[in-house]
Amino acid sequence: MTNLPKFLRLLISFVFILSALAKLFDLSATVQMFATLFALSPGFVASLFTWGVILFELVIACLIWWRVPWPLVLVPLLFIAIVVYADSQGLACGCFGSLSFLQLSLPAHVALNVGLFLGLLALHQSQSDRRAAAQPVEFLAVVVIVAPLFFSSISHLLSPSAGQDIPRLEYADVQISIEKNTDLLIDARADFQYAFGHIPGALNIPFDTENLSEQISRHSLQDRPLIVYCSSAHCPAAERLAARLVAAGCRFVRLYPGGWDDWLARGGEVAVSE
Repeated sequence: MTNLPKFLRLLISFVFILSALAKLFDLSATVQMFATLFALSPGFVASLFTWGVILFELVIACLIWWRVPWPLVLVPLLFIAIVVYADSQGLACGCFGSLSFLQLSLPAHVALNVGLFLGLLALHQSQSDRRAAAQPVEFLAVVVIVAPLFFSSISHLLSPSAGQDIPRLEYADVQISIEKNTDLLIDARADFQYAFGHIPGALNIPFDTENLSEQISRHSLQDRPLIVYCSSAHCPAAERLAARLVAAGCRFVRLYPGGWDDWLARGGEVAVSE
């Protein structure tokens, strides 16, 4: 137990450095994720915000080797609020950039941040010479931090998502489909995102809708060719909805991974709901 505080500092530093490096791995994708999540301008403002987050994480990784002030202890709680909001909107939170093997589920994300909170709290308490009280919390923090990273990575390797078996389409394919009127586009984003702009002719079915069977019956989706999209290639909503549609008996489901962001970037027409 004597080396536990040092190991905990090392582990927390590793998580924040890993998060920062993951964002840098595909910086443009991370900028786009943050722009979508926080409704930022996808240009300079989103880039500046992304770099600010990266530098903030690197500062935290260094700061905890010196001291852990109270505001720093509360940072993981802010992260929990962000990942919960992102998941509720079917958006990627951008925590680990676009690295697929680090795209944690919501429970894993929350558990990881709870572990970071407990770890920072324990380190903060240790600064007040309360070693005996801090040690059990330190041990618990290590377990709660390591567990979601380990099990999510193993799960990713052994159980690829159901959406990976669904055919993917590019922008040109979707354009041809619209011109020939052969497929029905399904927008898996939240209704307010759909209202502000969507691909012409797309039907809005949020990925977490509770009346999916009713929607399938109303629009006769089981026997129609469907193209499902959401915000971007790093938004999980389209894959989630596509998997639900397939499980519900829809036989002709395909994905447009680029989604709304790719559609806009390539100059596709925009429809707005009244």
